[in-house]
Amino acid sequence: MKKILIVVMIFLLVGCSGDSSRNYNEMSLDMMNLKGQVESFVQTGYNDAGEITSFDFIDMGYYMNSLASFEYDKKGNLTAQTDRSTEGDTIVTWMYSYDNKNMMNVFAIDFDENISKMDYEQIFKTEEMENNTVKGVMYGVAGEERTPLTVHDRIYDKDKLIETKDFNLEAYMVYGVTYAYTDAGYILETVASEEVGVLDQMTMTYNEDNQLLSYTHLNANFESKANFEYVAFDEKGNWTEATVTIDDLTYKLTRTYSYY
Repeated sequence: MKKILIVVMIFLLVGCSGDSSRNYNEMSLDMMNLKGQVESFVQTGYNDAGEITSFDFIDMGYYMNSLASFEYDKKGNLTAQTDRSTEGDTIVTWMYSYDNKNMMNVFAIDFDENISKMDYEQIFKTEEMENNTVKGVMYGVAGEERTPLTVHDRIYDKDKLIETKDFNLEAYMVYGVTYAYTDAGYILETVASEEVGVLDQMTMTYNEDNQLLSYTHLNANFESKANFEYVAFDEKGNWTEATVTIDDLTYKLTRTYSYY
C-alpha cells in the first residue's frame, strides 16, 4: 500500500504560479489551512490502544502518512516532508524548491537506501510557461546516473492547477488528473484517469472554518470514507489533536508546531 501511495503522490504533485494573496503551491500553509508563520510541524498517529502507528490518509486533498514531519520556508512553501517508521527511522523524504516567482521548479524524492536504490527528481521549466502550461520531466536517479522516465504537462487557470497530463517518452498520455476547488480555494475534488477510464477520485467536505470534515476516496480497487474531529488547538489556532475515523477504524493524530 505504501508503494502505491508513493506512486500516486508523484502523479498528484501540485504546483502553482505566484499569488500575493494566496499561495496555491502543494501543501503550502494556505492550502493546509495553517495559521501563523509555521516553520515546521511533526505529526504522530496512534491506534485505539494508544500505540504509535502508521496509517495513510488524505488531508486537505493531499496524500500523507500519520508519521511525518513537514518543513516550511518563510513564504509558506513546503520545502520537505519526511515519512518515518514507527521506530522513528526515515523512510522517504519529499523535497521541494521554488523559483524567484514562487513557482515550484524541482520536486525530489529521496528514499532510504533499504527501501529503494532509485530516487526521483522532477524538474519543471517554469520560465517557459506557454498557454497556461508548464512542462516537466521526471528522472530516476541511481548514483550518478539520471534516466528520464516521464514527461508532464501542468495546466493552470490563473493561479490554480486544474489539470495534469503525464506522458511516456513516446509522447503517449498515460495518466491525467483534474482538480476542482472550493470558493475559498481549497481542494474540493481530484479525478485521476487514464485511457481506460477513471482510476481514482477524492471528494472533500469542509466546515465553516475551512477545516477538513470528511472525504470519500474511490479507487479502482476500493472505496474508503473518513471523518475528522478536532480536539485541541495551539495559541495560533492550529489543531494539535484530531480524531480520524477511516471506515471502521479510529485513530488519534497529534501535531507539534514550531514557528519563525
